[in-house]
Amino acid sequence: MIETDWKEVEVNGTIVVPFKAMDDTPGGRNLGRAEFSLCTRFFRGKLREFWVYPLQQRDVDTYWHHGWPNDHLTFSAYEGLNECRPWMLGWCEEHKAPFLRIYAPNGAKFLRIDRNGVSFQKTEW
Repeated sequence: MIETDWKEVEVNGTIVVPFKAMDDTPGGRNLGRAEFSLCTRFFRGKLREFWVYPLQQRDVDTYWHHGWPNDHLTFSAYEGLNECRPWMLGWCEEHKAPFLRIYAPNGAKFLRIDRNGVSFQKTEW
């Protein structure tokens, strides 16, 4: 799932990460819409930790780990952004856990990671 030279950032509270929702590289070599992969680890039916990996983004070498989440995982969009839904579900071989992939909504500029899960925002609040 991850490259060997990526850095893991441990999230203990809340972190807000800026990103570009659409790659604007000219010349037809753009990567399209930004995407995020969430790997989840459950124990006895409750969420125990999750990882967030940025995909389809340039110059990214960091992923985030939250080890103290709530018992459930939410993904949402605020400030009038379109609803975000997972489009792919699968099995993460690295974490031996299920994963899901989510596209960033149009107009999103920030990804907020906290103990409830992830949310997309237009402003950093």
